[in-house]
Amino acid sequence: MCHDLAVRDVLVVVFWLWLLVALGVYGYRIYRRITQGPKAEREARARAAATGEPSAVPPPRRAFGRTEPPPLPDGPVEPRLPRSLQGVAPEGVPEVPATAPDGGAPAAPTPLEPTAPAPAAPSAAPTLAEALSGIQMPDGLLPVIEASLPDVAEGRLARFSATGATVAQVAEAMAAELRRLGYAVDGLDTVTPARAGLSARRDDLAVAATVELDDATGAVLLELRA
Repeated sequence: MCHDLAVRDVLVVVFWLWLLVALGVYGYRIYRRITQGPKAEREARARAAATGEPSAVPPPRRAFGRTEPPPLPDGPVEPRLPRSLQGVAPEGVPEVPATAPDGGAPAAPTPLEPTAPAPAAPSAAPTLAEALSGIQMPDGLLPVIEASLPDVAEGRLARFSATGATVAQVAEAMAAELRRLGYAVDGLDTVTPARAGLSARRDDLAVAATVELDDATGAVLLELRA
């Protein structure tokens, strides 16, 4: 019985020794393969060292730490580009063929002609308030609010009403005020007791004034339009 126990203990010790040696040999092979490369590369470097010729096999990699990238190959840059980008001209540059249709040298690219600048957008016409800035309306004229009219809402039209005055009086007072603002006024020679039409211009500004008599109420109506 004691003999069997001794044999068993010896076998256990031998098994663990064999296992440790096998793991050590396996680990050493893995380390050598990582640091020195496969067996074929090691043999190729050994032959190159023995003959003194340069080896085409890259040097072994370092096991740890940062490795240096391989050097770029000699030659033009284009072959190293992806195939989808080789021979493609940059955006905005016309592509030049490698050879002319007749087999000669390629023709020089046609220079791009400068394009004319786009015309500036026309500026909006000044409103009636801008055209008559600083005006002093004749006495007795009261504004008539008609916000529903498109021209009134856009600032192109204004209406006034006066009682106890005539068409000629309102037309003359309005013409005098327009002249004070620097406008050249025309139309006073066509004034009638029932209606007057004035046109005023200053540089690029134009204002029209219409004076009419309302027969129903006897009031004088003034309409200004820019």
